[in-house]
Amino acid sequence: MYNHSQYISTLTALYRNFPTSSSRPFITMIKNLRCFGTSCRTQAVLGPKGAQNQVYRWESSKPDDSATPKLEIESKRRWLAYMRMEEFELPKLEKYKKEFVPPADDQVVKVRTLEYLNQKPHPASVKSVISVKIKDLPLTDGSCKHKAKLLAGPRWSGPQSSILNGKLIEDIDGEVKISSENFPHRAQNVRWCSDKLQLLIKESNDKSYNFDDIPLDTRHVIRRIRKSRRGGHKMENLAGAQQGRRPTKYDMPEEWIEEAKLALSQK
Repeated sequence: MYNHSQYISTLTALYRNFPTSSSRPFITMIKNLRCFGTSCRTQAVLGPKGAQNQVYRWESSKPDDSATPKLEIESKRRWLAYMRMEEFELPKLEKYKKEFVPPADDQVVKVRTLEYLNQKPHPASVKSVISVKIKDLPLTDGSCKHKAKLLAGPRWSGPQSSILNGKLIEDIDGEVKISSENFPHRAQNVRWCSDKLQLLIKESNDKSYNFDDIPLDTRHVIRRIRKSRRGGHKMENLAGAQQGRRPTKYDMPEEWIEEAKLALSQK
């Protein structure tokens, strides 16, 4: 039966009998033969492949300089390539610089298109969207504006406020948005949207009939507000704010608004 303590004492006695280092390699090899546990207890814990697993863990713990330094060098190369581009290539774009010119008063129609740089041609790149505010359209009176909103249907969006040059601009009429992707070319879709806008203006200015007695349908506007969930949804009263929903300007008490108007008028 093997006794590990007796094995160690035998090796110690051999070391004492061979004092010189030249006579110890064989004994050192004998000492290192049993580097890992092979007892029944160790095999029971580690399984039948316990010794091999121990050797694998010991070899994998040694430092390997084949992957990590190469990745670091590659990242440094990419960083240097971007720095070289910033130093030598970006100054060449100075000749293409243009000063921003705000649109004129007669340029009221906005055209929006999409461009996918990763895939050409992209199926959605032919889509074109034009939008214009109701107040900027050549409509004669309020009855024509009301008719334009009714004819636009869900393409009409509700009033929105914006800030331009530090001033609050109230938009009480909203805007009309028309989109198309039915044609294979982008210019054809833009032309179709433009024709529909011209037809809308023509029918709205027609005085032969009016829609003054028909109320404005705002269900699509309310549905967009509720779907966005950015305030204003399910806020019929102040109880909604107590349930964790964000309040909007419509939840402000009317007496506070009157007091603010009175304070501003006295300044």
